[in-house]
Amino acid sequence: MPTADGGHLIVALRPCSGAYPDPGPRDEVVLARLDGTGSPLPLYRGAILAGVSPG
Repeated sequence: MPTADGGHLIVALRPCSGAYPDPGPRDEVVLARLDGTGSPLPLYRGAILAGVSPG
């Protein structure tokens, strides 16, 4: 998901194989710069994020 400033991307990462194929402790949500400088910044590790939209 791109950020509002257009310079970053929020990415959810999950292992696709191994002992934890479902949401769990190895999941990460990171913030990455689109210009390729710097390392991705972990925002969440091992958290299950959920959104609620008004009905």
